Amino acid sequence: MSRLLGYRTRVIKLLHLIYPRFRLTLAQKSSFWPDLNNLVGRVCTLHWTSKISRQQCYFYFKLKDPHTSQQKYKHTEFFAEESDDFCVSRRLLDDLSDINHNTEQGCKLLQVLNVGWCQLQPVLGLRLKSVSLSVSNEMKHHKLCLDFGPPASKSSDIRVTLNSVLNVKVLNWWNPQYKGNPA
Repeated sequence: MSRLLGYRTRVIKLLHLIYPRFRLTLAQKSSFWPDLNNLVGRVCTLHWTSKISRQQCYFYFKLKDPHTSQQKYKHTEFFAEESDDFCVSRRLLDDLSDINHNTEQGCKLLQVLNVGWCQLQPVLGLRLKSVSLSVSNEMKHHKLCLDFGPPASKSSDIRVTLNSVLNVKVLNWWNPQYKGNPA
């Protein structure tokens, strides 16, 4: 209770971690393939890979909705007059007392489990234009195609293709499995 910054965010994450009804909902959603079309239009802010064995690798794409913005609460009522004796930055007080602060607001994490590792083209800062999930050529696994490109132009799109996909998850920021940064 002494640190108010992001208090609401921590409570929501904790509820999804321990509350039985939320845990059951997360378990049911993870049992089938997610709808990937909800990710179209989001911007890739981070991409990393994590090798878990010689034959399996996770690919992570952190995708942020460009239309979300955080509310800021201003402390203007405490600063009716400026004094030279006690100088406190208004922005500092706003930042430290914002219980709704959430750096991950509007972010989703696309987690792809793939057989083997492959090098991908850099897609940071590019918008996801289309997603397709189909059966791969050898009919053993799935094939995931992600088309990224700059928001304004139609040319110079980058296609990321993962041929041997075993599993795909879309994780919201409140999901206990969500990792905002690779660690």
